[in-house]
Amino acid sequence: LEVKVFPNPTTTTFNVQVITAVSKEINVRVLDVQGRFIKSIIIAPYQTVTIGSELNAGVYMLEVKQGEVVKMVRVVKY
Repeated sequence: LEVKVFPNPTTTTFNVQVITAVSKEINVRVLDVQGRFIKSIIIAPYQTVTIGSELNAGVYMLEVKQGEVVKMVRVVKY
């Protein structure tokens, strides 16, 4: 499971793409730095989605989960 987030940091939005050999859907949760839930989206492998336009400037964590595999990615919006 490989998570690509670009651009990071950003002033507008993030593009999120997940590279995986498994065809199962992927759950992406956006959390603030205190771990509070902000939003959740479901994406397909290799699909690129744009998120973050509604987020205020700050540091966030993306929790990317596919089955039992979980990756955390830190993103920054100025």
